[in-house]
Amino acid sequence: MAAYLLGCGLAVYMKDDKPDTGLNRLCKIIISESAHLIWKLRCERRIAREDGPQKFHSEREIHNRWVQAMNSRLTIDSLSTNTKKFGRKATKARIVLQTWEGCLLRNGELPRNWCGKKGVLVGIAPVRRERRRWSSPRPSAESHTVPSRWPVRKGISSRCLMERSCAPTD
Repeated sequence: MAAYLLGCGLAVYMKDDKPDTGLNRLCKIIISESAHLIWKLRCERRIAREDGPQKFHSEREIHNRWVQAMNSRLTIDSLSTNTKKFGRKATKARIVLQTWEGCLLRNGELPRNWCGKKGVLVGIAPVRRERRRWSSPRPSAESHTVPSRWPVRKGISSRCLMERSCAPTD
């Protein structure tokens, strides 16, 4: 795994005999963020959860944490295009758009240049837990509060990984 992680920057994906900048960058992001998440989950399991089999992370929790990591990276990419704040060091919007092209949910509904726009809903929501039916009396309103406004999620669509595979092509 370490060799693949260290070599993720060396893979070059071609499109029409030219390097596909967006796909190359996307694969680097996915591999590095996934490896970092695996390391964090392992540390949590070994240290915080005392490596108990009954305390392992569930598939839903792992999926939601991965979506959160990709959403965070998408947000960072979008905000890093701000030329007023970062000047010449700002990431070019064209590169960010190429990176996430075809991966965003509701891609057709987005503005042509969605980078840096506030309130653009471009992501997938995490897997929700199943609704429970209360067999006992419901808790009182004081003990169970729900936020009045849920946060807006940004992120990538799960279809992205199937369509834009990170597997090297010959």
